Amino acid sequence: MKNSAKKNQISNISIKEKDQVKYIQKSNMNVAKKVSDAIRTSLGPHGLDKCIIYKKGILVTNDGATILKNAIFNDPVAKMLVNISISQDVEIGDGTTSVVILTGSFLGSCVNLIEKGISPLKISDNFRICLKKVQKILMKISLPINIKNKNGLYHIASTSLESKIISVQSHILSSIAVKSVLKIIDMRLSCDVDLKNIKIIKKTGGTIEQTELLEGIGIEYSILKAYNGPIRICSAKIALIQFAINIPTSETENTLVIKNYSCMDKMIKEEKQYIVGICRKIKA
Repeated sequence: MKNSAKKNQISNISIKEKDQVKYIQKSNMNVAKKVSDAIRTSLGPHGLDKCIIYKKGILVTNDGATILKNAIFNDPVAKMLVNISISQDVEIGDGTTSVVILTGSFLGSCVNLIEKGISPLKISDNFRICLKKVQKILMKISLPINIKNKNGLYHIASTSLESKIISVQSHILSSIAVKSVLKIIDMRLSCDVDLKNIKIIKKTGGTIEQTELLEGIGIEYSILKAYNGPIRICSAKIALIQFAINIPTSETENTLVIKNYSCMDKMIKEEKQYIVGICRKIKA
């Protein structure tokens, strides 16, 4: 009698553990489906823009990676979808919304399979089989791209911008994007491009039509018009300095006491002479 009672207790505990595991699996999949449904309406050229209010201000966008990156999620499954979208943006640069919607749809469809008693291991194995078949199909329908064909690259870039807010100015930005990438790409190793070599400088007050490509290094420099700062310098020499041009400070804490105005004027003059001395040495 005692052995049979222990067996019944063990069986009841195992059933409860299995039910709990199923509940956790279903809840995780439902979270993924809810996140994908939240950005589903922003997909495509007629997708809706999302307004995100965060610490830095208000952001209006329909880009999946931007929406998920700036949204706050506490659930680990939702954070996983954010990482998927970011990796898609880093590797491909497009399809950030589509990859999240597909992931959420796949996981959402797995809920019915788990309720029918199908093992998650069998579901994952079949996903791998489907992945291999999809890769074969994509390789068949894919078209080779000639890097030297600028017109084809222009149409590809323009198509990827059609679903963005700047779709009206896509003909301007797509041409700039193609030219900037071709400037930094190595034709012998055209399989990958380091986009860190392209710097985007944003300035308030202008329009998108004023966007231009600078063949060189763009440095953000604040012009002090009140002090007759230079607006345009031709044939300028640029020095790359690895130290700060400022007044040296001691490593220990100290206090400077100024008793009168003459001492203050003397200190300001000495600081100015020190900085001017450094600038003269650099110029020399």
